[in-house]
Amino acid sequence: MLTDTLHSPLSDADITAFFHAELLSYLGSLREQRLHERIDGSLTSEKARKNRLEALVLRGMVEDGLREEMPTERSNALEAGESETARSLYDAHLQHFLRPAFNDDIQRRAIALLGNRDLTAFDKLQLRWAAVEASAAAHEAVEAVPLHRAEAARGAAIALLHDMLGAARPQSPLRTLSRRRRPLSQRRYPSPPAPRPILSHRSPRALS
Repeated sequence: MLTDTLHSPLSDADITAFFHAELLSYLGSLREQRLHERIDGSLTSEKARKNRLEALVLRGMVEDGLREEMPTERSNALEAGESETARSLYDAHLQHFLRPAFNDDIQRRAIALLGNRDLTAFDKLQLRWAAVEASAAAHEAVEAVPLHRAEAARGAAIALLHDMLGAARPQSPLRTLSRRRRPLSQRRYPSPPAPRPILSHRSPRALS
């Protein structure tokens, strides 16, 4: 009976394919949401803190499993004032993952991706868990990877400035001015003529 209950027509490759599809979807949605917060001026310190805690809460769910409440050791490890927010986020995500509507949507997406299947109860649990893992991974990714192009923009600006200076160098007035106004110690003057040899006052006879 146990073997029949756990028997699944979905292979590991099927679950992996569904996980990657969910991960791509979560990443796209979260990236758009975080970028919107950054550029419309709505990102506050409290919202940034909540985003960080949400990633921690979901990571804990993946590591600990779906429990009826956030483990005490997890909440105790947080900084003062963050435990209540973390527990609230945990409860909200747990209710979301357990909702029948959420699981129905997962099964529809899985069938659309993998083809029509006669899903067992264990298949549905595996699909839901793949979605939980994908959600957690996506939240961690958007917290770990900078969602800006500051370094790339800086590099482009430096390269452009080098090009601008290189194009202007032959006609640069500063370079011409530096040639004209060298310090006295660095100016070059023509060498004085060599002294003429001094001839002794001898008689022509003595020279012969």
